[in-house]
Amino acid sequence: MNVFLNDQLLNVEEDTNIDELLSFQFLSENKGFAIAVNDNFVPKSKWKSYVLSEGDNILLIRATQGG
Repeated sequence: MNVFLNDQLLNVEEDTNIDELLSFQFLSENKGFAIAVNDNFVPKSKWKSYVLSEGDNILLIRATQGG
């Protein structure tokens, strides 16, 4: 199935959750990220249970330190 991660088209398996997607993208540390799916914030506590759907638009925002 196709999803978009920060506007990049990705092909992932059916029933992929957010936590698995991050692992596939070598972002498995899961620290300092905020995730929105189709413009809706998804709390980290839901990443393992939030199953992605065909065409989902995932926005990953990485926190940075600075001023």
